[in-house]
Amino acid sequence: MIGLQCRKGTIAFVIALVSAIGLKAAPADAACPPLDRAASMWAGLSPGHDQTANTIFLSALRTISSADLEGDPERRLHLLEEAQASLDRIVRYHPGSQLAVQLFTGQQIGTFDPMALSTTVSALRADIFEGARCAEDPDACSYLADALATACDIPIAGRRAEALTLVSAGQAAAGLTYHAHQTLSDALAAADEIPPSDRWRSSSLTAVAAAQAAAGFQEEARRTFFRAVTAVGQRSTDDLQGRQMVSVAVAQAEAGLFADALDTADEADSIGCNHSTEALAAIGIVQLRAGLMDDARRTFARVLASNATSPCRLSDYPMQPYIDIAAAVAAAGLEEEARQTLAHGAIAAVDVFPLGPDRARALARIAAAQADAGLFDDTQQTITDAFAALEETPTGLDHSRALLWIAYAQAVSRQFSDAIATLDETTWNTPTELTRAAIAAEQAAAGFEGEARRTFADALARTRERAPASPIHRILSKIGVEQAAAGFEEDARITFAEAVAATGSFSSPSLSSHLARIAENQAEAGFPADALDTVGAMPAHDGHDDRVDAMAAIGAAQASAGDAAAARRTLAAAVMALGEAPAENRFDLETISDALLVVVEAQTSAALAGLESE
Repeated sequence: MIGLQCRKGTIAFVIALVSAIGLKAAPADAACPPLDRAASMWAGLSPGHDQTANTIFLSALRTISSADLEGDPERRLHLLEEAQASLDRIVRYHPGSQLAVQLFTGQQIGTFDPMALSTTVSALRADIFEGARCAEDPDACSYLADALATACDIPIAGRRAEALTLVSAGQAAAGLTYHAHQTLSDALAAADEIPPSDRWRSSSLTAVAAAQAAAGFQEEARRTFFRAVTAVGQRSTDDLQGRQMVSVAVAQAEAGLFADALDTADEADSIGCNHSTEALAAIGIVQLRAGLMDDARRTFARVLASNATSPCRLSDYPMQPYIDIAAAVAAAGLEEEARQTLAHGAIAAVDVFPLGPDRARALARIAAAQADAGLFDDTQQTITDAFAALEETPTGLDHSRALLWIAYAQAVSRQFSDAIATLDETTWNTPTELTRAAIAAEQAAAGFEGEARRTFADALARTRERAPASPIHRILSKIGVEQAAAGFEEDARITFAEAVAATGSFSSPSLSSHLARIAENQAEAGFPADALDTVGAMPAHDGHDDRVDAMAAIGAAQASAGDAAAARRTLAAAVMALGEAPAENRFDLETISDALLVVVEAQTSAALAGLESE
C-alpha cells in the first residue's frame, strides 16, 4: 500500500499490490481503435514536417497503442519507455522539425500529450519497483499509507505541509522516491495556501525545502529555500523574523547548500539579537559534522570575531552559539578548541549580564557545557564565579532558578554532594525536585546506584510533603521517567501508579488532561501497556484531543519497541478517537490539526522504526 495523494481535501488511495501492480490504461475509445486513434493524432499535424521525424512519431504512437493493450505491467512499461525513447530521438536528432519543438515544449500534438506519457511512465515505474519494495516490507508501507491519509485530513495548511514533509521523509527512507516526490508536491501546495503575510509561511516552505533536499531533489530544494528567504523578507523586522532566517540558514546547511546558507546568514546580519552569529555557529557545526574541518574553522572564526553584545540583553543569544560550537568541537575530539571557544566566546558574552541571578544562570550553563566537553578544571572555576555573582542578591524565585542551574552543572561534573547541597538552598518547589531526580539519574549513569536510589527517594519524599499544595502528580510522573532512564524500572512503575492515584481529586475535563500527560510519560519511559491503562481511566465523554496526543505517543513507543501490530492498533484508535468527540465538544481547527500532526509523527516513526530493525 504505497500510492496516496492529497487532492482538494479528500483522501485518494492508489493501492499497488504485487499481484496487480500498475496504473490501469484508459480503455481505447470504441469509435477510435488504436491505429485509427494514431491516424486522428496525425491529422492534427501540418504536412510540412520533416518526414523522418513524422515516421518516428507514428511508430511511437503505434508502440503506445500496443502498450495500452498490454496486461503485463513490466511489458507495458518496456513498451512505453521504448516509445519515450523514440520521441527523445526526434528532439535530439531532428531539432529543426515542428514535432521536435512541440515535444520539447510539452505541447499537445493532436490528442497526444507528451507530459501525460512522462507522468504515466514515472507512475508505472514507481508502482512496479516501489511496489516490489513494499512487498518486502508491507508494515512500513502500511504505516506510511496511514500516515499520509491522516496528513491529508489536517485542515490547517501549515500543519498539513509539516505532516506531509514527515511522511515524505519516511517514503524516501523506504525507497519510495516517486511517492516521496508526489507527497512533497502536495506539501508545497499546502505551504502555498498560507498567505504571504502569515508569519508561518516561511517556516512551512523551509520544512518542505529541507525534505526535498533530504529526498535527493536538490534543485527543487534550492528554489523552495529561495522562496522561504523571500517570505521572511516580506515581513517587518522583529525577533521572530530573525529566528526564521536562522532556521532557513541551518536547513540549507544541513541540505549541503553551504554557500546559500552563508548568504542567508549574512542577510540575518541586519536583524537584532545576534541572529547572524547564531546562524554562522550552526552552519559551522554542520560543516564540522560533514568533515569539512577547514570550512568549519573559517565559519567559527567569523563567530568568534563577531560582537558579543546583543540588544536582547537578558536572553541566551549572546552565548548560546559559543556553547553549541564548544559541544561540537569537543565531540570531534578538539578539546583545546572547545576551551578557547568557551573562554573567548561564551564567557566574554556573559559581560552583557549584570551581576545577579541572570549572570549566575548564564555562567552555570557555561559550566555545564565545560563539563560536557570534559573541561572539569574550567568547570570548577566557572561554578565559583556563578556563586560569586549571587553573593549580593536577595533570595527569591530568580535566585532559586540560578541555583538550580548551578546544581545541574555540579551534577554534570559529578560533584554530586555539592549539587544536592546547592539544591537544598532553593525555595522553588517543583523544579527543585525535578532537578533532584535528574541528579539521581546522573548518579546512576556514573555507577553510584546506592546514592542514586537515595536521591530518588529523597525527591519523592519531598514531593509528597508538598501535597496538596502543588500538583504532585506532574512531579511524580517526571520522576518516574528519570527512574526508568536510570534503569530502576520497578521503582518507576510504582511512582507512575502513585502519580495516577494523585489525580483522584480532579474532575472532568482537567482529569483527562492530567492523565494524558502521565500516559505520555509512561510511554516515554518504555511502559506502553501501563500508558494504555492510564488512557483507559480517562472519562469517555471528554478529553478527545488529550486522548489522541497520548495514544499517538504510545503508538510511537510501541513501534520503537518493535511491536508493529500493537502500534497499528493504537494509532488506529487514536484516529478514531479524533472523530468521536461529541458535536457540542468539537475542538477548533487548530486543535484538530495539532492532534492529527501528532498521529502522523507517530505513524511515520513506526514506519522508520520498522525499517531500522531490518
